[in-house]
Amino acid sequence: MGILNRLFGTKAKKPLPTAISPASLPLGLSDPKHRARRNIDAAASLADTAGRLDVVGDRVLFSSLSPQAMKVVDAIDQAIQQAPDDFDLLIAKSAALCCAAQFKSAEEVIDEVLKAVPNNFEARQRKDHWEKWNHVMQYPPWFDSAKELHPAMARAIRDRRSVQLVRDGLQIGIAVVGNAELKQFPRGLSTKMRSKWELVWSETPHGVLIAHYLMVEDDPGGDPFRVEAFLPTFVPTEVDPDSGYWLLQRLNHMNSCFLVLVDGERVLYNARYIFPGRVKATLRLFAERVVQRAEGRDLSAFQRACQWHMSKFDMNSLRF
Repeated sequence: MGILNRLFGTKAKKPLPTAISPASLPLGLSDPKHRARRNIDAAASLADTAGRLDVVGDRVLFSSLSPQAMKVVDAIDQAIQQAPDDFDLLIAKSAALCCAAQFKSAEEVIDEVLKAVPNNFEARQRKDHWEKWNHVMQYPPWFDSAKELHPAMARAIRDRRSVQLVRDGLQIGIAVVGNAELKQFPRGLSTKMRSKWELVWSETPHGVLIAHYLMVEDDPGGDPFRVEAFLPTFVPTEVDPDSGYWLLQRLNHMNSCFLVLVDGERVLYNARYIFPGRVKATLRLFAERVVQRAEGRDLSAFQRACQWHMSKFDMNSLRF
């Protein structure tokens, strides 16, 4: 959607006292009820042209286009006028400023967020790990009507990373991606079919891991389709947003993810999954556990643990 013409060059009205607080919106900047919905959509659309992700060999490289990035900054400022109390918009603005090579200004915006909300997860990580904690514009865009995997996401699947960081409009989101084949679904697939995400803490003789299951009810009353994958729980020696440890810490501050089934790069199923209270509690518990255990990396042990879990765990026990 385009930005409303009447907002340009005019002083925005203050939000009504009855307006919904951004902090109470479960989907944050992607919430359909956000008071700056039109402005956010316009800025997110512009963000698609402010930078690019290229897959070169086994690396994903990000490059930004400064003139376009400043247009994103301006569009986000329009959204901030509508929702000045939404700190996620400031974090998005900081990312756009980075794309425009305005690094000092970008960090000052993060400082502004932390001054108001010292425990803001995303702002704190950006401040403490500026070079290693990517901003939102550095992730592939994703939305619930996408029909094909972004090349960066396909690269991650080849690296067996099923839980992926994506750009969900103007905020960082999570996509849980599983492999499937269309022929496995004789009734076809539809987003009207129920889906869910289950996480299981597994204590194995070779160490701890988290098994997770993307499930789609493709045959109501029958056996649901399930994809099994694993997250390591060890603490990386350096901050790594893509590691299982840090994905769990981030998920503990989120309310939804995308559940995606793909055949190659073709998307077969793609739906936003809003975490029910039970899943929120599980994510919180697991995020706390991995911090308490603080285990070191042992890739060989992790692989053995995965094999042990697959041989012992009954996936048929997972139902809708």
